[in-house]
Amino acid sequence: MVSVSININFWRKKNMYKSMKILIGKHFYKTADAAQNKLDVFFAVNRLSQEEYEELTALVNTVYGGEQ
Repeated sequence: MVSVSININFWRKKNMYKSMKILIGKHFYKTADAAQNKLDVFFAVNRLSQEEYEELTALVNTVYGGEQ
């Protein structure tokens, strides 16, 4: 049972990363702040690793070009 829950947690984290990458890339959020706030929440509840958070934050800055 432990291995199943570990695999589910791994899947949730990877799925969240992929979903956020797609949404940010398609300019889904109206502002950079809105996208960054979502990333902050997912990072705070451990749905994103440090590396994923940093990569997605850089993507927000690239896609939204410093918009607020």
